[in-house]
Amino acid sequence: MLRRRKVCGKILVVGTQTIGKILAEELHRWKHLGMEVVGFIAPQPGRMVLSYGNPTRVSLPVYARHSTIGVVEAEGVNRILVDIPESCAGFHAQDLIILRLRGIPVEDCHGFYERVMGKIPTTDLQSAWIVLSEGFRRNHRIFFTKRAVDILVSILGLILSAPIALLTAIAI
Repeated sequence: MLRRRKVCGKILVVGTQTIGKILAEELHRWKHLGMEVVGFIAPQPGRMVLSYGNPTRVSLPVYARHSTIGVVEAEGVNRILVDIPESCAGFHAQDLIILRLRGIPVEDCHGFYERVMGKIPTTDLQSAWIVLSEGFRRNHRIFFTKRAVDILVSILGLILSAPIALLTAIAI
């Protein structure tokens, strides 16, 4: 369905911690998701070589912190991921606020990875992320839906097992 819709997400990662690199590698492997990492933001510009499997290596640009808005506009970035909150230290938070006001989502790599890949990455994981994770928040709609499904499956199980229970009772 994603291939038919031609979903194309361009992601910029703020920071160069391990989780950002792993996320870039996973998104490269899962191309059918229609998302790609266009580069990283770090104190020193340059290039980062990532291994996408032996012997495939891909070089991604590392942009300077002061060029974030320009990179977003030039590359058509539609999502910004922050690898760990410490990556924003010394970073112009004003740039992220401006981009967020323009409608570009800004989120942390761990939460994005969990949502897209369906598993929790343990790389660079901090206890603060676990405390603030969306997975611990309970929604009444989810509770209601879960309870309704539980009741329906139970009733169906009782109906299907009633003939066997009747035959067992007669046999006893």
